[in-house]
Amino acid sequence: PNDSDIYYIPIMHTNDIHGSFYPKKVLLPNNELYTIGGLEYMGKYASIMEEEWGERFLYFDTGDQFQGGIEGFISHGNIMMDFFNKLEVEKSVLGNHEFDYGIPFLKEYMERANFDWVIDNIKNLTTGQYITFPKQNKSMIIDVGESDEFKIKLGIIGLSTQETPASTNTRLDDLLFDDYIKTINAESKKLKAQGANAIIVIGHLGLYCRYEPDEIKLSYKLRDTDTYQATCRETDEAYKLLTNLEDGVIDILLAGHRHDVTHHWVGGFPVMSNDRNGKYAQIVYLPFDRKTKKLINKKILMEGPLPICDRIFK
Repeated sequence: PNDSDIYYIPIMHTNDIHGSFYPKKVLLPNNELYTIGGLEYMGKYASIMEEEWGERFLYFDTGDQFQGGIEGFISHGNIMMDFFNKLEVEKSVLGNHEFDYGIPFLKEYMERANFDWVIDNIKNLTTGQYITFPKQNKSMIIDVGESDEFKIKLGIIGLSTQETPASTNTRLDDLLFDDYIKTINAESKKLKAQGANAIIVIGHLGLYCRYEPDEIKLSYKLRDTDTYQATCRETDEAYKLLTNLEDGVIDILLAGHRHDVTHHWVGGFPVMSNDRNGKYAQIVYLPFDRKTKKLINKKILMEGPLPICDRIFK
């Protein structure tokens, strides 16, 4: 987007890559083979965005990074951490499958990161105190701007799904995954007191939105609040969260966990997520008024899903 009165901040978002580093061969019904995924292609998308937008380009991942793919397994997660460090991921959050090999393994994995983990709702069940993880922050501010005089302050809140104890391969009897709305309300208030111009929730939280023919035609274009969208499943945790939040508490949810492509507005809030195994990425363009530094919600644009595919990339 090109508007001299608006300062855009583009954010690339991935989730649920599950250790799938290399492209996978897929057989179509007509017996044609094609490849899908591959972090070499995904990384190049990110580098192209960085070349175009410079330091205002940000990349967030919302969890389930290393467990699943054979590449992640045999490298003990190292191949995935090398990827995220190389791409200079800004922040990440813990998915439920980050816990699959136990907390000692997870802490060793987190130590290798060149980025911060934002963790706001994981507590000790007995004491009620927050659990300490390596390179962890609770909600925090990121400054983005073109000079010392012009900075946009992005407040970041990190949430892990409350489904984690029931959907991981290790026992987490001593952990409490706290209520989302209570956590958001408390952390949003702190961030706004620190001058945050927008609040971004990076959450490993699920949401399924139905795909209909009219929406599929619009899938690979810029989407705004007027773009046609199908309905979303009301029983999913991200849907319940967004439809019960007060207006203005947050500005966008970068989600995950459900393994579905989402680029919708729910309860007035934009929300994005991707399918599993690195098949897609998405980009959101956050527009700020250059004079007031206020986020212009009606001009938020979502681009994607971007297919991670060698043919489309070429």
